[in-house]
Amino acid sequence: MQADGDNIFADFQKGLGIEAVFTTALAALLRRSDALRTAFLGWVAESTGLPLDPSDRWDIECEFPVQVGTHLARGKCSVDMVMRSAGLELWFEHKIGSPLRQPSPGCDQDQLANYLDAAWRRRHGITHLGPLPPVSECPVSTSDRVALIVISKCRQNMARYRGRRAEFEDTGCGLLLPGTKGYLEWQSFLPIARDVVDRLEGFVGELARHFVAWWREIPGMESHAVPAGWAELFKMDGSTFVESPLRGLWARELDTAEKLGWRTYSLPYKGNDHLYKVPFVEGLRQVQVKALADASKSQAYVRGMRPEAIEVSFAGTAVPRLAPTTGESEGRKWSLRSEAEPKNKGHIRVRLLVEVGDWEAADNVDRESLLFRAFQVAVTTFEHLAGMQLSPEERAP
Repeated sequence: MQADGDNIFADFQKGLGIEAVFTTALAALLRRSDALRTAFLGWVAESTGLPLDPSDRWDIECEFPVQVGTHLARGKCSVDMVMRSAGLELWFEHKIGSPLRQPSPGCDQDQLANYLDAAWRRRHGITHLGPLPPVSECPVSTSDRVALIVISKCRQNMARYRGRRAEFEDTGCGLLLPGTKGYLEWQSFLPIARDVVDRLEGFVGELARHFVAWWREIPGMESHAVPAGWAELFKMDGSTFVESPLRGLWARELDTAEKLGWRTYSLPYKGNDHLYKVPFVEGLRQVQVKALADASKSQAYVRGMRPEAIEVSFAGTAVPRLAPTTGESEGRKWSLRSEAEPKNKGHIRVRLLVEVGDWEAADNVDRESLLFRAFQVAVTTFEHLAGMQLSPEERAP
């Protein structure tokens, strides 16, 4: 449908920001496609238990202005997206990569509290900006019921709202807390949307396919099943690594760590990590290896890369901050990004995500070799880009 890097929504994102583009595009497509709107409302209804009828007339707005009377948010704020039918308004707060704003010093209200304050005012026709009156003194409801729903890509802390589950049912105005998490996840609607837009025709269909293609490329949006044999080799329990799969692996393959003079230790709270201390390379504090069975676990995941990958990161004061880049070595794609370490002043961490290789075609013995070769690709790629010598040939006694 499009060449890599030629997605119109990716261009919009550069100038407008990811959440603004996502919300505006989704609202526009929901207005223009009966099939996508029906699928979206069906997903929301199934997840929340609300009896939503897609055949009703639904008005859809994004950046919907509402009146807020809380202490530090007094005045107007906007709801990401509103869907309105006879007698009901659905208010959606969309999160792609950011957490919900939490209470700040001098203000006991958070982001959702602001929306609930605004919803209550709208429901009861309260126009002044002072504190809300007690429930018993509120005017008779003059407007539609208002249900607030959070949809997020990343984990959100909804614990403070667990006690408000019954508000919408009791008063017709409140926050819905679906499932065990208390919010919906974009990842679960993505395959539904993908199936729908594949069948759409004309301009709207083409635009929707561009949108879904861009949506799929947002890091963490699309997960992959754990590949066959990965759980056995990496000693996984469901989706959780229970002990380090890389402990001792490199020692069995050419004694790489020992030749480099690296001292190893593991992180007990992250069983899928393997850390090397690097005492004989000045300015390099640590080399860390993560085994990834699911591409959604890495923010460095890029288009076309296999989900079976390892992430090797290099951290220290001598590590240069390198520009994000991608490449290929020995038939393995890799992606690089770097960042400052906030807890270690002057330290930079460079992360390299490297494909393991043709996992499905290999048996368990060959798979260990694939992992080791991917590790070597990461080391030699870092050496080349950072100008630091780490190879066994350079450090062997």
